[in-house]
Amino acid sequence: MSGLDEFWSVEAIGSAIQAGDVDVAESADGIVGMAHVEELGGDLVLWKLYVLPGQQRHGLGRMLVRAAKDRARVQGKNLLTEYESSNERVRGFYLGEGFSAAAAPWPGTDAVWLRWACVAEQASDSPP
Repeated sequence: MSGLDEFWSVEAIGSAIQAGDVDVAESADGIVGMAHVEELGGDLVLWKLYVLPGQQRHGLGRMLVRAAKDRARVQGKNLLTEYESSNERVRGFYLGEGFSAAAAPWPGTDAVWLRWACVAEQASDSPP
């Protein structure tokens, strides 16, 4: 089984749901988006963030990222995520959400890693 097959296996997704690591966005049509956040070392990682194409650009991705940030705040951890370097749209989305460049958590990955710092976000999100 390849890494992606394991990542998307029924067992892996089922375990993440059972552990409470998956948030979903719902509409009258059912589930239209999801985010999967797990601990990796001393940080949290937003591994999966998906919104159905017809539901994109309505704030659901931002809402799911906000839920991931809330998890990080509650646990006092930073939030990491990654994307393929050719995906400029995703890069812009995450930069707009306050993420910044980060070192990969392991060597040899081609993905671009970003980090959202829990402490810095709390200060910028608090009312004036």
